[in-house]
Amino acid sequence: MNIWHLRHKDINKKRWDRTIKHSPNGQLYAWSWYLDAVTPGWEALVNQDYSAVMPLPARRKHGIHYLFQPLLTQQLGVFSLHPPDEVPVKDFLNRIPSKFRWIQITLNQSNSVSGNDFKIKSHVTCELDLSPSYHDIAAHYSTNTRRNIRKANEYHCTYESNIPVEEFLRLLHEDQSQGSRILLSRSHTETFNRLILSLTDHQAYTLPGIRDTSGTLIAASLIGVSHNRFYYLAPAQTNTGREQRAMFYLLDRFIESQSESTGFFDFEGSDIENLARFYLGFGSRKKHYLSLQINRFPWPLNIFFLHLSGNL
Repeated sequence: MNIWHLRHKDINKKRWDRTIKHSPNGQLYAWSWYLDAVTPGWEALVNQDYSAVMPLPARRKHGIHYLFQPLLTQQLGVFSLHPPDEVPVKDFLNRIPSKFRWIQITLNQSNSVSGNDFKIKSHVTCELDLSPSYHDIAAHYSTNTRRNIRKANEYHCTYESNIPVEEFLRLLHEDQSQGSRILLSRSHTETFNRLILSLTDHQAYTLPGIRDTSGTLIAASLIGVSHNRFYYLAPAQTNTGREQRAMFYLLDRFIESQSESTGFFDFEGSDIENLARFYLGFGSRKKHYLSLQINRFPWPLNIFFLHLSGNL
């Protein structure tokens, strides 16, 4: 297969998005407009007819070109119109230009690669099939999840299927979790705001929320929508929301509203045991995807940049 490297200005985004739309492993993160938001100036590898493509989240710092997984983008890798087992993932990886001296990216669930050419690590995401009835889905909730939903019901909170974006952003500022602090940090807030605008323009999200009895928003989550999948992108809640188990209630009501559909709910994680336990408590199943690390610097610069990469 002939594979070409394209700079950002040379990418035919109409052809690109046509491939992502019809790819068996297409995902929200791979749309050209999503990439424009989270990694402006991204580059690409494509074959002659754009039937197989791979985004390159390119960055440059201190004159060094490198690839680094963007914010709120769990998986990338190779997307193709062909069946996953026919996609030459390794051929694409071998065509990553030599100018990228450091590479730290993830592939998608359909991409498999083996061998000693790359440093590969397996990661976990949790996925819930929404096709059964709500009764059948809820029957697989863990005891802890059921207990927390019952507790939430005692507070007589109200579920809303779509709250205003402005109200969600105010909630993020109230949330003290690490995830919200990252999204609102100086290095990420511009990217996050740009992504919300893009999701809005393409009608690719929903924003369910929970209000307490006074009408105050105490929990909400930005959920991406694409390819018959829901992506749990950015949850947020107040201390009151945590006390009232509002996120358990929100997810339960959202799952109920989408049950008996053809879709899946992607919890987007997690390698962190406590988070994985929370997601698995809703009856989701573990799925695996790979991350890839390549350090092309000569010794001893390769050791130096390995430590520096934590601040990229």
